[in-house]
Amino acid sequence: MQLISFIKCGPRRTLAFFGRWRLNWKSRRGDAPQMRRPDRCEAGKLSVIVPVWNAPDDVKRCLEGLDRNLDWSRAEVILVDDCSAEETHKLLVEFNLRHPDDCRLLVNERNSGFIASCNAGLAAAGKDVFVLLNSDTLIPPTFARKILDCFAYDRKIGVASPVASRSALCCIDLPERFPVAEIDEALERSHPVYYPDILPEGFCYAIRREVYEEIGALDLR
Repeated sequence: MQLISFIKCGPRRTLAFFGRWRLNWKSRRGDAPQMRRPDRCEAGKLSVIVPVWNAPDDVKRCLEGLDRNLDWSRAEVILVDDCSAEETHKLLVEFNLRHPDDCRLLVNERNSGFIASCNAGLAAAGKDVFVLLNSDTLIPPTFARKILDCFAYDRKIGVASPVASRSALCCIDLPERFPVAEIDEALERSHPVYYPDILPEGFCYAIRREVYEEIGALDLR
């Protein structure tokens, strides 16, 4: 799994450092990167969209992380079941029942694939920042705050994603069970906040509502 701080779990992701790109990065001269003057704004709330197709063990851990660490006062969750088997579907139904006011469960009529499931969730999202979260990802308690801090930092930020323990940007070997919150707190204490230009990754892909409304759904091709 992926763990976001974020960090990606197990062989997959545990997490990232969202919102704030806590990157221990310096220029060749040893100086911190120069940031242009931001155009700050209110970021609002999150719609967290989780496309799911089977993999019940990963899904169970992801949902437990959302149960435990998501700031529900600042977010809604949209689960999209792409015709999973009964074991996985039951996990989604139970999670939905635990959060009747802040979670919606969408079920595809037929197995439609990951991108189609993402588009179904995006079309149903109703908050200010949409987050496509892979179902093998663990989030820290600071998840919502860090994402919203990122988008509030500069209204010109349209798309963002965190660094994860296992992604295209980096790969950190972590034990099967680790203290997600403690790792996140240590990173928060030790790394400055930067929002560098990067190529966002799909495991936790955040997009401002206005940008989504302008560019439309993801390309199915």
